[in-house]
Amino acid sequence: MLPLIFPGIAAVSVFAFLSGWEEYILVYTYITDEKYFTLSVALDRLIGAFRFINYGVLAAFGLFYLVPAMVFFLLTQKYLTTLRIVAYKG
Repeated sequence: MLPLIFPGIAAVSVFAFLSGWEEYILVYTYITDEKYFTLSVALDRLIGAFRFINYGVLAAFGLFYLVPAMVFFLLTQKYLTTLRIVAYKG
């Protein structure tokens, strides 16, 4: 039974990781000290009022924000795409 639910466990783990990784409102609301900001809030603060945006720094932040999610997805991708067939021996 366990091999049949691996794709479901992988999908739930990807969604749980992304839900925590993308958390913006909770951090923005409760954390006021800038040294404890997550990357999503720091990225928002970097953009600021849209006046003077350093696009090089913005691209670097975006890359660092993207890499952990992509690595986690690539590690769980084999469980998402694999259909495991278990023979019933009755």
